[in-house]
Amino acid sequence: PEGLRLFERLSGRELLAYNGRLRGLPGDEVDKRATQLLDVLDLAGSQHKLVVDYSTGMRKKIGLAAALLHNPEVLFLDEPFEGVDPVSAQTIRGV
Repeated sequence: PEGLRLFERLSGRELLAYNGRLRGLPGDEVDKRATQLLDVLDLAGSQHKLVVDYSTGMRKKIGLAAALLHNPEVLFLDEPFEGVDPVSAQTIRGV
């Protein structure tokens, strides 16, 4: 999607681990939060696929997971449902 830049040569789980470590989170906390977010966002089955192979909806969800990984107090989303299927939109809404 336009404007969403991700490291596409990493798997979804690797991307979350990378973001968590950049934020200074301990490895065990990163693993725990990544597992939770991958499950909630229905990406657990695709966590080892490269992000380059993700659909638009999956990219939106992994981007959201990366943004939520460090448990921010406030998160601003710009058009989170653009280009996603209804099921993914409902999942994102639930988070």
